[in-house]
Amino acid sequence: MADERDTSEAMSVLVSQAVTLGLTVDPKWSVEQLAQKVLDAQLAQEARQNEEYQKAKKVRVMMKRDGFPLADMKVLAGQTCDIPIELAKRWLALGVCERADPLPGE
Repeated sequence: MADERDTSEAMSVLVSQAVTLGLTVDPKWSVEQLAQKVLDAQLAQEARQNEEYQKAKKVRVMMKRDGFPLADMKVLAGQTCDIPIELAKRWLALGVCERADPLPGE
């Protein structure tokens, strides 16, 4: 009984993740198959985000708080880093960072 409930709960969580990732779930999939499909979609999404991050025009900022420009990239408070302009705009508005551009002539 507990195994069926655990499987049902796992399937429910995985279906929710799949829908969030834009996957169409086949009711014939097992928990293991669905878990693999979700993992594949997450990895593909991460790869797209990394590629977009690399291509984006960036601006240098100094972090006031820790931040994650990418899921696997942590920048600590006090550090400077180059982040995409759109992300910088959001973080500046939230007070997460401040501009760290060099002064003209430097």
